[in-house]
Amino acid sequence: MSGAAGTSRAERLRSRLEAAAAELTLVRVRRRIEGAEVLEGFVVGVGRTWLLLVPLTPLIHLDGWVAVRLDDVVRVKVRGDRDGFVARALRARGEWPPRGIDLDLDDDAALLRDAGRAAPLVTVHTERDDPGVCSIGEVTAVEDGAVAMRTIDPDARWESHLDDWELGEVTRVDLLGDYEGALALVADTRDVDPGGGPQERALVVNGTVGVGKTSTARAVGELLRAAGTEGVPHAVVDVDQLREVWPPPPGDRFAERVALANLAAVSATYRAAGAQRLVLAGVVETLDERRRLEDALGVPVVLVRLRADPARLQERLRSRHADDVDGGASLAWHLERCGELHAVLESAAVDDAVVDVDGLDRLAVARAVLTATGWPTPPRPRS
Repeated sequence: MSGAAGTSRAERLRSRLEAAAAELTLVRVRRRIEGAEVLEGFVVGVGRTWLLLVPLTPLIHLDGWVAVRLDDVVRVKVRGDRDGFVARALRARGEWPPRGIDLDLDDDAALLRDAGRAAPLVTVHTERDDPGVCSIGEVTAVEDGAVAMRTIDPDARWESHLDDWELGEVTRVDLLGDYEGALALVADTRDVDPGGGPQERALVVNGTVGVGKTSTARAVGELLRAAGTEGVPHAVVDVDQLREVWPPPPGDRFAERVALANLAAVSATYRAAGAQRLVLAGVVETLDERRRLEDALGVPVVLVRLRADPARLQERLRSRHADDVDGGASLAWHLERCGELHAVLESAAVDDAVVDVDGLDRLAVARAVLTATGWPTPPRPRS
C-alpha cells in the first residue's frame, strides 16, 4: 500500500509541475532535504530525474535557471497565475515569459555536461551534506560518475586545483544567474586553466536570414570591449563572408566546407593574437553542424538563436533588397529561405538559448545574448 501511495503521490506532483509549466503559473517548491532553500519561480522543464525552474527574486526579477532533483520535491504550491501581479510586473520589465534552456533533465551526467557547455560558471549544491554550502566554477569534466570543476572563490579568484563530486551527491545546479554573472564579470578573464591554456570560448549568434545576426555579433563585440576595466580580448567573425565563393563546390550547397576551412585558419590567427572570446554570426541547423563547427574552432561553443516575427523579417528583407539589380531574384530566394530556415531552427533543438528580438534595439539584443552565455557585460548606461 505504501508503495502504491508513494507512486500516486509522485504522479500527482509531476502532474502539478507539468501543469504549472504549461500554464506559466508561479509556484513555491519545497524539498525533503532538511535546511534546503524553499524555491519560488516558474517551472520550465520536467524530466525523468530533474525539475528546471526560473527562480523569482524578492525584487520581482527572474534570475537564471535552477535544476533540482524531482525525487526531492515534496510539495508544490501555486502562488500566482499568468495574469497576477508578478506576471504583470515581469511583462512591464520585459522579462516575460520565463523561458527554458536546453538541458538534459533525464540524466545526471548529461545535465552537468549541458550546464557546463551553456554557462562559464555553474553552481553545484550537495545539500544533503550541508544545505548552506555550494561550489561555483567551470565544469571541466563529467566522467566516471563524477563532475570535476575548477572553482572560483567569493572574491572572484580562481582556485589552483580541481574539485570533484559524485553525481549522486549533487542535489541542485544553478546557472546563468545574477551572482554567477557578477563573478564572471569580475573574474580575471586572462587567467589560465590548470592545464596552462587560456579560457577560450566561442559564441555563435544563430538565426534565420534577416534576423540581425551580424549586427548583433558586432554589438556583442562593442559590449565586450567595454566590459570590466580593460575589456575582454575577442574577435568578431561573419561566417557568411567566409563562404562567399561562386559557384559553390559540388555537393556543398552553402559552401559549408569552405567556410569551416577558412574559419579554422581565421580563428587560429585571432587566438594567437590574444582573442579569448570568438563571436560568430552564422547559421547552425543540426547537431552535426555544431560539432563540425566546434572542431574547426577548437574551443567550446555556445549557440544563442535570435528569433523574430516572420512578418517583420519579410519586411526587413524587402527593405534590404529593394535596390538589388537582379530583378528580384535575390529577394525571392531570401524570402523563401527565411521561412524555411525559421521552421528548421524552431524544431532543431540545437541552440543553448533563444532571444526574442522584437521590440529590442541592437544593444539590448546583444545584452540579452551575453546574459544567456553568462559572459561578462558592462553596466547599463544611466538614463
